[in-house]
Amino acid sequence: MLAGAPVVALLLYESRRNAQPWELIGGMVAIVVAVATTRRSPWLSLTAAVASSLAMMFSFGGRVPVWPVLLMVPFACLAGRRMESVRPALVTFLTVGGIGVPLSLAIGRHAMADWGAVIGVMLFAAVLPWQLGRYIRTRDDLVRSGWQRAEELELRQRIVAEEARLRERARIASDMHDSLGHELSLIALRAAALEMSGSAEAKALRESAAAATERLREIIGLLREDAPPVDPLQGGVPALVERARASGLDIEFSEEPVVAGESAGTPTQAALSRAVAPPQADATSGGGAVPGTDIPSPAPSASSSSDEPTAEPQMVERAAYRVVQEALTNVTKHAPGARVAVTISRAHQETVVRVCNGPPPAGPLPGTVSGRQGLEGLRERVRLLGGTLRAGPLDGGFEVVARLPHAAAPAPVQPVQSESARRHVQARREVRRRLLAALIVPPSIMAGLLGVVGTVYLYEWQTSVLDPADYEQLRPGQVRAEIAAVLPQRQRGPHVSAPAPPGLTCEYYGTGRSITQLRLDAYRLCFAGDRLVSKELLTDDSDRGEVPT
Repeated sequence: MLAGAPVVALLLYESRRNAQPWELIGGMVAIVVAVATTRRSPWLSLTAAVASSLAMMFSFGGRVPVWPVLLMVPFACLAGRRMESVRPALVTFLTVGGIGVPLSLAIGRHAMADWGAVIGVMLFAAVLPWQLGRYIRTRDDLVRSGWQRAEELELRQRIVAEEARLRERARIASDMHDSLGHELSLIALRAAALEMSGSAEAKALRESAAAATERLREIIGLLREDAPPVDPLQGGVPALVERARASGLDIEFSEEPVVAGESAGTPTQAALSRAVAPPQADATSGGGAVPGTDIPSPAPSASSSSDEPTAEPQMVERAAYRVVQEALTNVTKHAPGARVAVTISRAHQETVVRVCNGPPPAGPLPGTVSGRQGLEGLRERVRLLGGTLRAGPLDGGFEVVARLPHAAAPAPVQPVQSESARRHVQARREVRRRLLAALIVPPSIMAGLLGVVGTVYLYEWQTSVLDPADYEQLRPGQVRAEIAAVLPQRQRGPHVSAPAPPGLTCEYYGTGRSITQLRLDAYRLCFAGDRLVSKELLTDDSDRGEVPT
């Protein structure tokens, strides 16, 4: 109602001097239908508003009505905002534009120019607001629909990641039990030896150490959800690589000690190309690590140079083992048959582990979906060591690089952009694309249409000009056959300044004045049968009662 009130006021003002009530009746019908159906049937409201543009093809005493523009703009925008489908609106625009062609030809005066003007007004007053309404609808849908569900999925994703981190922390706690418990047991053993000497302090020391060990075992028992695992190292990374190779993986392995003063960087390509050498067999176990036991690092000899990298902490060694283990597991799941390169670079301050694989020869397994729990667990373990983990595609394959400092505080958890956030960004880009299309498409169509209409109009203008010298030679009483050679091949529309005399057939021709002068002066030749009975010059000044000179 608020949008229709100013349109009604403008219609009443413009049609107040009309001799016939057709403009007022047609305008009121269009306004009432547009207002009444804007919510229940946006398509019908849009059709009524766009159809009102046809009134601009009629000349109401030399006046072009403006109220259809004021009607189309708000109701086309509301229709675009409320219509779910695009097809009905396109049908409306094409139908009204098609009806305008025969209607303009039936009116007869400047048919192509009138139709082109109405189409231009329709583009800017109806199509462009309708596109704007579609943009507003898409933006609102982007804000409302679907994002609550996306937040729920995001919450589930965070819960899964948190569970993976908690499991990894439980594994780390288990590692602490396996290493620290052993050390505490040795303390209790030494304290027991002191107790034999009769010292009460030694007895208390043994009891405290034994109690601490038992309490540690109880806590770790609560953290474990499954049976206690065997020693995670199982012979270290070389033995892990050898077992994976024996299972059929094509693996190249290399360890790169870094010279003094350098930090462990990205492994060189030469290191990745070296194949793993067979590991030395253990003299007591026949070449494998005994499950459930730790493999101690060799003690540095007295002849070792101070420039050699120092032994890495046990937690760093375990983290390196877990990185390689998880990366090889992912290769077997997602890239079977792919070639794998495992490189470990050690320095004084950090250890860098890099595992990369090429694309699988037969392509990825169909239907394989990664839960990313293993990588989340690795990320948490590396973060607790103060390191960084990078995992992502590389040249058709996949790469995992972990930098493990030997002494650092845990790194803060880095926020990861969620899938819903990425989709949100894509949706916003789509909204901006639609808005850009709404601003560019109508002017582009209008420019093309103006080009076609302008070309046709210029052609009609130039081919309907009667040379002023030939006009001066014409005399009333001449027959058409005598003057046919000087008459142009096309005629202009009837001039509005003076109606044709009754009983005569009149023809209108241009005067040769430039179109840039914005004047519609014309020569009028009136015939009775085939004989010329009158000729006169009609000018725009005649509309104002002025006499042409």
